[in-house]
Amino acid sequence: MLKNLRSRIRLSLIELRDKISIFFANNHHYILTAFLWRISLRKIQKNSTSFSKKKVIVLSRSGGNDDIQNALKSAIKPCSYYLFPRSLVKHIFAIYLDGLVSDADYRSKTTEINNKKLLYREHLSKVIFWFKKMFGLSAFIELNITYHPEKELAEASKSNEIKFITLHKEGLMTEESARFWMTSLKQRHLKFHIDNIGVYNNVSKDAILEAGLCDQSRIIVTGCSRVDLSHNQRLHRKNPIKSKLVYFMIQDTAGTVLKQRADNSTEDFKELAIKVTQNLIKIAHETPNVEFVFKAKIGFSDMQKDLLMGDIPSNIKMVYDGTGQDFLLDASVVVGFNTTAVFEAIASGCQVVSPELFSEIPDSLKDFVFYLGDSAYLPRNSNEFQDIVLDLLEKNKFNKNLSSSKKKLLDRALGNSDGNAGKRTMKLIEDNI
Repeated sequence: MLKNLRSRIRLSLIELRDKISIFFANNHHYILTAFLWRISLRKIQKNSTSFSKKKVIVLSRSGGNDDIQNALKSAIKPCSYYLFPRSLVKHIFAIYLDGLVSDADYRSKTTEINNKKLLYREHLSKVIFWFKKMFGLSAFIELNITYHPEKELAEASKSNEIKFITLHKEGLMTEESARFWMTSLKQRHLKFHIDNIGVYNNVSKDAILEAGLCDQSRIIVTGCSRVDLSHNQRLHRKNPIKSKLVYFMIQDTAGTVLKQRADNSTEDFKELAIKVTQNLIKIAHETPNVEFVFKAKIGFSDMQKDLLMGDIPSNIKMVYDGTGQDFLLDASVVVGFNTTAVFEAIASGCQVVSPELFSEIPDSLKDFVFYLGDSAYLPRNSNEFQDIVLDLLEKNKFNKNLSSSKKKLLDRALGNSDGNAGKRTMKLIEDNI
């Protein structure tokens, strides 16, 4: 009850803050906006020194925050790091460009749009000027290279002599989906100021370079920092005491969004999601002593909740918050498809089952499936799926060591087979502040 009360109070305060932010933005109160930015910061790292002139703001984003938190364990330079709610920037964006540009298309299609971008940039520059005066600031870190409200923030940072670093967290792509992404970047996103870019893998790096958004000297593969936590779990964990299955619920558009935008296709993985979810519900009924965690994806939980049809046994727990590591430490079996969480599970030593060979996957989408090969169990139908899952739950084991094929897969997908992506990410940050 107390927890719910705190949650309601917190949401009410956020709602009030946003209303104040919108009022300040609409009335061009640059100093007051800067002050609101200041009191909205939340410190995420404090080095051994009690005071540091160097301050870095992370533009908060799910998943990316975890990458930063892990990287900060390797921090050397005395510097303070803060999480900043991106909505405060978006309130200013809405005055000038709402509905005119998007993550999918940031082109200046008309002179009017270009002029509004300049006005938006000028507004941000004035806020940042006062923010820097009252707080001091060395760098911004953004977590998605295509997030449209932050492009002019990068340019405004440059005019105020503040570094702008991109740690692009959306990196899981097949060669075909990377080709679509590169084309989208090249045609619909203009090059903008970034001091340095860190990406998960070579596929992302090559796409950004080929699109002309960055020079070779300003981009490196750091790998996915939060996967370090999975490696650490594997090295220190013991066999689970009780069998537990974690299901990262299938997103119907996983890995196919750019294709759908490009050719207006409507095929997706919904039939696969229904099939796998119903199979797991059936298994849960048959194994009442096994804990089942169904982890929904942020932004897709409504679609995924609709997959829970029929009688749901009490040993299934739906979870809507948190990241992969929260559930992997004591998991026996992990089920997932086309998601970073599957690779985190492999790195953590879990037994992974992927339905990537099911006939419910449309032929037109097979080039957009990230195949796991011999790094996971790959049933071809419902019967095989149920047999494999039940067998693994009974064995209740994990892998202490990674095979060479799993290491290659982790490097190709997330640039992290060694558990040192956090150190590489931190070096990139500290080289730029």
